[in-house]
Amino acid sequence: MNTPRQVQAEQPVLYSSETIAKENGRVVFNLQTGVRHRGFRVKSAVSEIKPVPCRRCVVLLYHRLTPGPARQRYEVSWVQARRHWQELAHRGAGARSLRTLWGLAGPHKPQPGQLCFALSFDDGSDSDFQAAQWLSDLGWRATFFVNASQLGKPGYLAWSQVRELAAAGFEIGSHGVDHVALTRLLRTQLEFQILASKHRLEDYLGEKIVFFAAPFGAWHSLLLETVEQYGYHGLAISRPTPAMSGAFLIPRYGIRRNMRTQQVVQLVQGGRLRVQEYVRGRGMHIWRSWRQGACAGNW
Repeated sequence: MNTPRQVQAEQPVLYSSETIAKENGRVVFNLQTGVRHRGFRVKSAVSEIKPVPCRRCVVLLYHRLTPGPARQRYEVSWVQARRHWQELAHRGAGARSLRTLWGLAGPHKPQPGQLCFALSFDDGSDSDFQAAQWLSDLGWRATFFVNASQLGKPGYLAWSQVRELAAAGFEIGSHGVDHVALTRLLRTQLEFQILASKHRLEDYLGEKIVFFAAPFGAWHSLLLETVEQYGYHGLAISRPTPAMSGAFLIPRYGIRRNMRTQQVVQLVQGGRLRVQEYVRGRGMHIWRSWRQGACAGNW
């Protein structure tokens, strides 16, 4: 008699933007549990917690803006960022905050012919304040994710500047208390990072914080469940694919220093920047880093 073959269940795995990009098109993820499934599509219940009609929405992610040439991978120079935004504005696009596009700030009705996308900034760098002034000149809005413990330190926003941004109509989101990889923390440490940052920002600003951005873009099922448990309406990650407005998990395109203006325009217009081209850009960065290190004798 043949005994039934036992099938070992797949274990939850940690995800980063690199993992998802590498397996894009071959693997389907359950966005609620973080479990990987092959060969069939899994419907996420988390994406249905809000009665907002889902539609494709491109979310761009910037980090620090530098006055000179950008040196880090996710830094962008002032000149480069302004070229991105001016070209998008010239083509009739308009940036909004996540709260607006997710329908949490009342019904959103874009102007006829206007292409809307969401704009976000991570880490709370002091360059965010100048960026907000430029966005205001364009009539745009954005979401700024800040780390509560870094506010007021050199190179980062002051608490008073965060209040000014909120008063000017920009959304403030939580990026944790500290900029640490949350996927490596114990449950109690994870809960502290998610809940304490929310309380500190809400107590100071007097408004509800509804979005959380995972540092380094890494997430797993426990992080997703904890963020939802403590009253957030969405978890923003780094993943090169369009989001669905109203969904709980929010993938974002990270803007890198080597991205051309035309590539950013393609992201907003088509929402696909040809994921292959986006990943190829990351591969070129790794290859150049290896070549420079090899030439310097560091490899």
